[in-house]
Amino acid sequence: MSFNLKYILVFALLVFVNQLHAQEFTISVNAREIGRKDNLQVNYDISGEGKVSDFQLPFFGKDWKIVSGPQNGFQSININGQKSTITSYIYILAPTKPGKLMIPATTVEVNGKKIKCREVTVNVSKADHLDNVVPAGTQQGSLYMADDRKEEAEEVILKPGEDVNRKISDNLFIKVFPSKRKCYVGEPVLVTYKLYTRLRSQSRVVKQPSFTGCTVAEMTTDQSYKGTETINGKKYNAYLFRQVQLFPLQPGRITVGQASVDNTITFLSGSNDFKDLYYGVQTGQEHNITLSTEPLFIEVLPLPGKEQQIAVGDFTVSTKLKKDTIAANEPNALIVTIEGKGNFKSIDEPEITWPDKFYHFDAIETDTIDRLSFPSTGKKVYEIPFEVSNTGKVNFPVVAFSYFDPAKGKYISTKSDPLQLMVTPAIQASLQQSVSNNGNGLFDIKYLLYILPVVFFFGTIFILRQSKKKPAPVSATTNVVIAERVADNNEIDVQSKLDELVLVQDDAAFYSRAGSLARELLKQGTGNSELLVKILQDCNTVLYTPIPSTSKKEVIEKLRQAVS
Repeated sequence: MSFNLKYILVFALLVFVNQLHAQEFTISVNAREIGRKDNLQVNYDISGEGKVSDFQLPFFGKDWKIVSGPQNGFQSININGQKSTITSYIYILAPTKPGKLMIPATTVEVNGKKIKCREVTVNVSKADHLDNVVPAGTQQGSLYMADDRKEEAEEVILKPGEDVNRKISDNLFIKVFPSKRKCYVGEPVLVTYKLYTRLRSQSRVVKQPSFTGCTVAEMTTDQSYKGTETINGKKYNAYLFRQVQLFPLQPGRITVGQASVDNTITFLSGSNDFKDLYYGVQTGQEHNITLSTEPLFIEVLPLPGKEQQIAVGDFTVSTKLKKDTIAANEPNALIVTIEGKGNFKSIDEPEITWPDKFYHFDAIETDTIDRLSFPSTGKKVYEIPFEVSNTGKVNFPVVAFSYFDPAKGKYISTKSDPLQLMVTPAIQASLQQSVSNNGNGLFDIKYLLYILPVVFFFGTIFILRQSKKKPAPVSATTNVVIAERVADNNEIDVQSKLDELVLVQDDAAFYSRAGSLARELLKQGTGNSELLVKILQDCNTVLYTPIPSTSKKEVIEKLRQAVS
């Protein structure tokens, strides 16, 4: 019983906390510190759903002089199912003296339940004015400046004989803004949808726009943008409810889809008394209207003189080596970075001219892109593993990258700086690696304790097999045929290679040689190709990732199976 009671109490507490969060009554000010001749905007905000009434006028005493107020503000928006509603009672105050002055608490009824806010303290400086103080009357949550109170009342109140449709159309509408009406294939275009309102309205997006003939990068966030904008001399609450980047795929005309917003507008009627408007009386008549954006088309131009795909934007290319000095057959990587702004989806891995005796593998592609910026900014990085068998200085050719700059209307080619790689002999690198990995040499001794039993085991098997073999008579003709076949096909002495692998101590050198052997066998078509590909992948994984996926013993056994 006590166990169930505990969970019932916890559930009740959660419900109670949720109710508190759903209906909050708070005080917000445009600044916590002002000058003695600055004005202060004070918002008494009720957030959450419910009927608001009986707002008790706060008593400001001798510390504050009321410049204007209370002014009523109401905001409600539903974006993608997330609804936000705030009812505000707004004052503009002037301090009567410097010091720490209190903004008093008060009460209001929400759905018949009285709730109270907490008082707030503001520091009034002895200086006349302070810098960086947001002017009173412009704080977000206030739809109009203090001197616009009469105009607000006229728009919220529906007078007898007034055309309701005209009143709504003048004070509530949605717009779509493309960053341009004409662009090139692959050039990003920003499209923004906004709702503008000066009325008491609740709005809900009922149809999201669709887009054809392009790929879309979403830029709409969970926090819908709210602010005030002036259009034709009137201030509106502006809500951004959809914003995307479009990347046209082919020439022609793309259609920007229509958006629809359903609105419920409440007008006060039968009274011009400001008391009804500003002290919480919410009676009136409701009107529903669904607004849609106008059809919009964007003309897409082909890239001049080009048919193949090419990057579109403004980019640079750079290269660097993971290591500037390596040993022969030691793994390394060439890192190619393409950085800039534009259409990153159109960027492909650049072609690279590799020096002789280089073996390279598939690139590992990563990107760091700010997709909420327009155009998108960031970089793409291609890390290409490779190894080289020759020693000495190796000069890397520059990497070229071409793109189309839509701002300049032309193609641009950029190149990386040349690179130089020093390759030392493999045995020297092995000694250097042993010294660098452990200054006192303890690691080498421990490593040998693990490897020597393996070498001894395979060496013993090899000797026993050789002793049991009986040499078969081979004719001179057969010797000639075998010699010709080896010379023609350049076949590998796999057994010798495996015996050499058993004796290789260095991990990197072992997996590099084993991978090279698997690659050579694949080129010659010798052995089980599927198993050889798996061996090559395992070796590359060990060489280029921190997590080992196989052991030396497993690699040798798989190589034996592949050629048996």
